Amino acid sequence: MGLGLYVHIPICRAKCYYCDFNSFPLHRFSEADLDLYVLAIEYELRHYARIFPHQHEITSVYLGGGTPPLLDTARIVLIMEAIAKYFSLAPECEITVELNPLDCTDDVLRGLKKAGVNRFSLGVQSFDDATLTKLGRGHTADQAHQAVGKLRETTDNLSLDLIYGVPDDSDARWQADLETALRYEPEHLSLYSLQVEEDTPLAHLIEQGLAREVSADIQADQWEYACDRLYPTEYIHYEISNWAKPGKESRHNLGYWLYQPYLGVGAGAAGFMEGYRYRNLGDPWVYTATIRSGQGDKQFPAAELIEKLTKEQLAFERIILALRTKYGLNMETIPGMSAAEFWRRYGEKIISYQQMGLIWRQGQTIGLTESGMSLSNRIFLTFVP
Repeated sequence: MGLGLYVHIPICRAKCYYCDFNSFPLHRFSEADLDLYVLAIEYELRHYARIFPHQHEITSVYLGGGTPPLLDTARIVLIMEAIAKYFSLAPECEITVELNPLDCTDDVLRGLKKAGVNRFSLGVQSFDDATLTKLGRGHTADQAHQAVGKLRETTDNLSLDLIYGVPDDSDARWQADLETALRYEPEHLSLYSLQVEEDTPLAHLIEQGLAREVSADIQADQWEYACDRLYPTEYIHYEISNWAKPGKESRHNLGYWLYQPYLGVGAGAAGFMEGYRYRNLGDPWVYTATIRSGQGDKQFPAAELIEKLTKEQLAFERIILALRTKYGLNMETIPGMSAAEFWRRYGEKIISYQQMGLIWRQGQTIGLTESGMSLSNRIFLTFVP
């Protein structure tokens, strides 16, 4: 079983209106802060190589944020060198970096290639200027086009992120964005519904009546349009929000959905190892100080949360994550629960969902149909312990 590695770089130019991710503006970091942050990541990597000596082959690395290139590509090279020093990278290791259109300069892309990046995930979100303004994005539509064009010259493994369900959204806007993205023939598409998170600028705008939240019905219609539009193409709908050309699925994210172990390093990063889930301290300065002091947990040295999952939690998470994918759930692979016990608990409801065309079954494997995916949150409630 492969091991995934997530590296969190909590730096951004400015918070987008909808963002509640763990990130901080670049101007708050000194050069010394950034150097110490990289050293803390190296220490965390060295620690995990010692604690989990049997888990040394990394099959995927994901550099996420924030905006990782803002750390500076020379520092990203140092992080990748540390990973290679303490772990073995699988021959076909997928190395992804998240980036924004403003990051796509020749120097940055050259530096990322030098670091070993072989998959680029570009946060376009929209090719429409009015929509980008509503989202508080820092780039324009023209800059998005320029960035995608440059990446098309740089890589054969490009993923584009788009958002639907934007305040006061229209179907025409969403359909135009999707068509524009398809003209660039990205290897991967991640299509996300906008979630209004508490205490974000967008939530405050909606509370003040300055923006209008799109209804769940409109979001569902826009998702269904994407499904219908992409169905006759070569893109495979391999997870509720993700489509890929054959062989271009995100190996790293598939590791999450297939419930494989992964390490998370950096401020706010999360990991899942040997039945434990942990989340690191979110403040990068506190994270760095904790790592340097050596006073953190003996197993997870920067964690603010460590949870030993119960059998019920392991079973539930395995069920839900597997059902998000086109591969479905093999009932014989549920931790702590036999296929017979699973069917005893849920078989009657599953048969009902089959009759409604929401679930398919092949032998010991069940999965959601396209119609089932559109109602996934309701279906998942069936399996809540």
